[in-house]
Amino acid sequence: MAASFLDLFAQLREGRGDLDPDLLDGALDRLRDVADKSAEDDKRFGCPKCETKVVGDPEIVDRYGQFFHYLGPALLVNLDIRGGVRSLEFVGVQWGKKNSNYIREVWQYNVRTQTYKYRDLSYMQGFPAHRNQCEDDAPTGSYWGDSWRSQGDLEFFAGDESWHSEKASDAKPPPAFLAKFKPNSETFFVNVRTGTFVRGPKYGLLKSVIENPAPFLKPLIAACSQQPDDWMKQAADAITRTR
Repeated sequence: MAASFLDLFAQLREGRGDLDPDLLDGALDRLRDVADKSAEDDKRFGCPKCETKVVGDPEIVDRYGQFFHYLGPALLVNLDIRGGVRSLEFVGVQWGKKNSNYIREVWQYNVRTQTYKYRDLSYMQGFPAHRNQCEDDAPTGSYWGDSWRSQGDLEFFAGDESWHSEKASDAKPPPAFLAKFKPNSETFFVNVRTGTFVRGPKYGLLKSVIENPAPFLKPLIAACSQQPDDWMKQAADAITRTR
């Protein structure tokens, strides 16, 4: 399921296949129902407190200590257990190799409220998972690891909605900040209720979906053999089983 979840993005630009308008309407109704059920989950269990964190080398670490080291800015797509997107987090970087080696700041977009929040992360560098045996000079600067251990530093947790913005309530990410996110920048899908993540498609593809989702909706639904809400839930569940 995880493979099909990610491979599906390769099909979105093609827009192949016809779709019955009634099927599309029914699918949209079921997708709206996902949002209602997610809101009910929050009322019953409270807002999820995700255990996936981003620390400053930069690395993203799940609740089990598995981590992925990367370079440059990254986009976190935070999903609930039903597969609904709760928030998008644009994590900026600074310093080090190519000025891309330590987390610097985050702009969080709340899907429900359609507002942004800003937070300075420069004091949350954390301790490198690989104990300063840095491999940034490797061909990609990206690699997996495990057995990450906290050193007691302040840490930034993905999808956390409890913090207050350090900017005005109507503030938005400046163009200069967003311009640092390149087509090959990293993205990660995070299951906020299970504290796990999977590496997503490159930022260039997700940027197109975020900016103008309408052209992608039809091929997305057509590519799914299951009802959209079932597929979304299984996709979110797949993130709990893969890294």
